[in-house]
Amino acid sequence: MARDPLHAALATARRAPTPTSTMHAFALAAERTRDRALARELIELGLSSATTPTDAPLLAQLGDAAEWATWIVLLADRRDRAPAIARWLTHAGRIAQQVTELARAGELALPDVLAGSAPVLHACATIAERQPALATTCEALWQTCSDAVNAQPVAEAARALADRVRDRGWRYAELARAAQRLARRTQVPAATVLELALGTLPLPFGHSDTHERARGRTGHAATAVDAAITAIAHLDLVAGDTFYDLGAGLGLPTCVAALTSTAVCRGVEYHAAYVARASAHARRLGLANARFFAGDATTFDFSDGNKFYLFNPFGPTVLRRVAARLSALARRRPIRIACWHVALPGFDAVISDGPLRVYASSPARSPRRDKLTTSRLPPRAHAP
Repeated sequence: MARDPLHAALATARRAPTPTSTMHAFALAAERTRDRALARELIELGLSSATTPTDAPLLAQLGDAAEWATWIVLLADRRDRAPAIARWLTHAGRIAQQVTELARAGELALPDVLAGSAPVLHACATIAERQPALATTCEALWQTCSDAVNAQPVAEAARALADRVRDRGWRYAELARAAQRLARRTQVPAATVLELALGTLPLPFGHSDTHERARGRTGHAATAVDAAITAIAHLDLVAGDTFYDLGAGLGLPTCVAALTSTAVCRGVEYHAAYVARASAHARRLGLANARFFAGDATTFDFSDGNKFYLFNPFGPTVLRRVAARLSALARRRPIRIACWHVALPGFDAVISDGPLRVYASSPARSPRRDKLTTSRLPPRAHAP
């Protein structure tokens, strides 16, 4: 007879405790029993094994610590959560400091640091939402991970490219060529160099996707540079246009639009902290035609716009409200809209290319006025 999975996992965790084996046993135990003493035993075993010197890569250790903290906040008895999570976060913080020191010395590749810190961001956002008392600790941990990214020599070189955009009046083409040269020298993807130069890396510490979905939004979802370039090309920006990115995040599409056209470019973002960061980077780039506003896309006045961009920013309810406002605008004058990962309710696409759809409407060809329904396209995974 097959051995019970929980008993097998417990036996492995007790015989050869590692962060992974104890985490697996903890997850199984939480699903099958409310044995608080057993959960505490596994948390202690996991922490003890994690703090024992090991040859495992630091980034792997950091990911294990973040994942453990996430499992605790999701599954542990509420009376045990805060102290257990705090101890795991302290452990993760020590590892993150070591990662930062190695990154500053150039001993860790930037893509590895970005990938290794991704589970930390997820853990910090989830924990801060469910255990608000630990939000400051989570933010400090994520700042340490961000420091590890910013400490990389290539990150400093990429930020210097932003200064050249301002000082030399570069447009996007010049920036892209310089990013390609830096990428070849450093073996870092050119897209990553561009995202550093445009200020969208490191990713921000903010609300979790769970928190955002409850409010009809999708959380921070960064547009990749190539996605922004493709969509903006379909918008045909010219002098006299007013471009809006609805759900602008850290502002990459708005900055790209400003660097590739003379249109008035505006980003509307729900979170004031993201607006502040996007505005600071637009100033660093010297983009006089780019501005960002803190606001709700369901009420913000974007009636002067004629070109719009959306990168999966809203849940169905908010999307329907925004689509209805765009539909009303389209009945007054021609507009063009590029959307990633959502089919815009009430509109017919003139271009449909995988997850990208482009809509063009005018008073003579107004959007369909039938019942607005949401059609969501398969999401695209974006590596940071």
